[in-house]
Amino acid sequence: NNTDAAAAAATSNNDNKPPESGSSTSLLNKLRTNMGINKLENLTIYDIFTSHPLIRVGKFVLLPYLLYFGYYFIRLQHPEYISKITGGIIKLRPAVHGTDTPRQVLIVATPGSGTVQMASELRSKLSLEIGHGSTDAAWEFTRDGTVSWLHGIRFLTEPKDNE
Repeated sequence: NNTDAAAAAATSNNDNKPPESGSSTSLLNKLRTNMGINKLENLTIYDIFTSHPLIRVGKFVLLPYLLYFGYYFIRLQHPEYISKITGGIIKLRPAVHGTDTPRQVLIVATPGSGTVQMASELRSKLSLEIGHGSTDAAWEFTRDGTVSWLHGIRFLTEPKDNE
């Protein structure tokens, strides 16, 4: 029994010894240890994926972005989903995007003539969804119309040739 214990102690001491410094196995073992591969051998793919720093921090960035994106998607493009989910208790204003419903307001002016102020006044005093310089009713609250100087370009006459 004593010889078996001594043999086991000798082999365990040899297992703990690092391999010779010049051999290729020692280089491989150093690479595996430094890269953390020995730690990965007992982990599942799920554990490796969830322990990655980008995944751990990413959920704090991605989740608020998805909520923000979802709010605009539901509110501006598909408000009927809220009505269906709540059984008609909550009825939101219908979407303009993707329908043939024309918007009611287009105010055109010159640059610097107060288009920002006009849009702000229409929003606050008349509770209209008026945008300034934007016509994208799918992702911005511009369902009633737009106040802009840039959209006035379409009303300009074509220049005449000088011939």
